Amino acid sequence: MSESKVVRRWRIADREAELVAALSQALGIHPLLAHLLARRGCATPEAAQAFLDVPATALHDPHAMAGMAVAVERLQRAVSRREPILVCGDYDADGVTGMALLVIGLTRAGAEVAYAVPNRLEHGYGLPASVVEEAAAKGVRVLVTVDHGISAHVEVSLARERGLDVIICDHHLPSPTLPPATAILNPRQSGCAYPFKELSGVGIAFKLLQAFYGPEARDEYWPLLDLVALGTIADLVPVVGENRSTGRRPATSTGRSWTSWRSGPSRTWCPWWARTASSSSTASTSWPSRLGPGSAPWPKWPGFRSPGPAA
Repeated sequence: MSESKVVRRWRIADREAELVAALSQALGIHPLLAHLLARRGCATPEAAQAFLDVPATALHDPHAMAGMAVAVERLQRAVSRREPILVCGDYDADGVTGMALLVIGLTRAGAEVAYAVPNRLEHGYGLPASVVEEAAAKGVRVLVTVDHGISAHVEVSLARERGLDVIICDHHLPSPTLPPATAILNPRQSGCAYPFKELSGVGIAFKLLQAFYGPEARDEYWPLLDLVALGTIADLVPVVGENRSTGRRPATSTGRSWTSWRSGPSRTWCPWWARTASSSSTASTSWPSRLGPGSAPWPKWPGFRSPGPAA
């Protein structure tokens, strides 16, 4: 019995045909791309052009984020006094890349930094009390969370009781009552004037590092945009605004190969990286020789988004 082939025909919704035609003509793009831009809310050629060509320098002032000045001052004081810092990242790609970014960036500044990734099966989601207790026992003075912590009222209170200052970098929607942290970096918190609200956890960690170093020392943190792009895209936040800017930068300018991704700082600071990248479930994916626009292999992202099982 012969197998019959199922032919699927795509039917594209006719959304503002005049707008699609205008976008196609003004930008010199295929009508299908114009359809997609129209469906993403680009109502004018100028808006569509801005969506397509977000410059890597289109980044907001990190000091516009509530709590940033306090967080930067505390980290700078910890570096100058050689006070131990612990960065605790969530176990998904967003949390781990954000953790790696801060560990690498602060280490370059001379900080004494350790890191922790909670075991999702043993600790569940969030900041574990056991990590707080161990950090206090080892003399840690500053605890930084990435991609979690905004709901850790009990654990943050415990950390403060143990003498730790806590800096929270979290993009999840906060409750009306915030944990008693030293500084909370979350553009969604009430009263925060930061103009872009869709940052991922690693995106907020990058803003912290950006403010920590300042514009004069951009070379110290700019290469770490590789990690920002990975965590941002894998976390499925809207790829608009700053997320689009930081996501495009590595793909268009660094020219880094996927091989160096697997053997570079990501491998050093993220032990799950090599196991995920070389696992049998993703071994069949064809990796491009160079990193460029559109080259990121989609089959990899589910594994990178949830690396907890590989840890």
